[in-house]
Amino acid sequence: MNHLFLGIAGILLAGFVALPTPVVAADNSGERAPAMRERAFKQLNKARELAEAGRLTDALDELTELRDSRRSNSYERAMAWNLTAFVEYERDNEQAAAKAYQQVLAEEGIPSSLRQHTLYALAQMQMSLSQWQAAAKSMETWFGVTDAPTTNAFLLLGSAYFQLEDYPRARKPIERAIAQALANDEVPKENAYLLLRSIYYAEKDYKRMIGVLKSLCQHYSKREYWVQLAAVYGEQDQTQQQLATMLAAHDLGLLETSSDYIILSQLLLGVDVPYRAAKVLSEGVEKGIVERNARSLRLLADAWVLSKEYGEAIAALRSAATLTGDAELSLRLSQMLYEEGSYQEAVKAANQALAAGKLKNGDQAHVIKGLALFELENLSDAQAAFREAAKFDDSRQMAKQWLAYIDNEQERRKALQEIRERGAAKRASAS
Repeated sequence: MNHLFLGIAGILLAGFVALPTPVVAADNSGERAPAMRERAFKQLNKARELAEAGRLTDALDELTELRDSRRSNSYERAMAWNLTAFVEYERDNEQAAAKAYQQVLAEEGIPSSLRQHTLYALAQMQMSLSQWQAAAKSMETWFGVTDAPTTNAFLLLGSAYFQLEDYPRARKPIERAIAQALANDEVPKENAYLLLRSIYYAEKDYKRMIGVLKSLCQHYSKREYWVQLAAVYGEQDQTQQQLATMLAAHDLGLLETSSDYIILSQLLLGVDVPYRAAKVLSEGVEKGIVERNARSLRLLADAWVLSKEYGEAIAALRSAATLTGDAELSLRLSQMLYEEGSYQEAVKAANQALAAGKLKNGDQAHVIKGLALFELENLSDAQAAFREAAKFDDSRQMAKQWLAYIDNEQERRKALQEIRERGAAKRASAS
């Protein structure tokens, strides 16, 4: 900001010429104002040189002398106060700088160009001092004396009202700043969009908020804007737009958090694209962005199952069960292993689930174990598993049926064995 203050003082001082006698000059508004005389010009120039050399106290002494002199006219005093503001700012005394600008404005008959510069600089200083109401008032006055307001001016006024939480008054100048920039084929400032985004959010105007976020994504493509846009689409139940936005962010390489990858995967699952959901989530895990925990690995397994990629699903579940020791994950792993025909591993996973305890459906672990043991022709252990399953109400009926079936099977096999043995004995005696 010091460059701005120095620029104002420098521009105004550079325009002066040494005048041997007092004259009256007209500014660009047609008003007649006292002119700068040679004595005052030299003092101001000396003060400026001292300030630029870092001799701020000496510069203030020179300016105080000029301001207090009875020979100084209103314009000369105004210019002395203007440069005082710059020096006080360089001394980190913003309160004194603001007061100096107010003294400039208190002088009568100063040129409108100086009044405009001072009002604008004062508003900036008041914003820096968190004097929002005063800054808004200064800018409103500035708008009353200028014919060519800039986009920055609209943004400054809107920022002051925003800080006052006067959103209707803040919205109009900020919208004007953005519209003026676009009309000039310029990219509106990022801060203008951010302020407008916050205003629309406060006013619950989500439709316009979406438009602002789309502009931020277009002109200032950052992860936070894409994710926020997707979130607002989600709040508005615009699932397809939410998914498209998250996919675009992914393709741009902007997904940075575990939540980003999980949300995108869930959205893909929600529209029945499980394979891509699995690939996206796998990518997040491999990059170390998505933590390998029960939640993420279970979701990954779901995606692979729905994709009918059972080998990948089993690998994800095995990793999750090993990592967490979670009984439910071990149970689900045993079910998938059984369905894939890996009976020995299914028994092992079921035992792990039972050993971990706290199963919501402990009977299911015994059932899966019994079924797998039966396929392995281990009928006695299968019976033991079904006897445990029969202790639960939900599985009792089925377990009893299997126990009866195994009893019959054992009797059948025993009878068959006896027949074979008798046949073997007859053949042996006949020979």
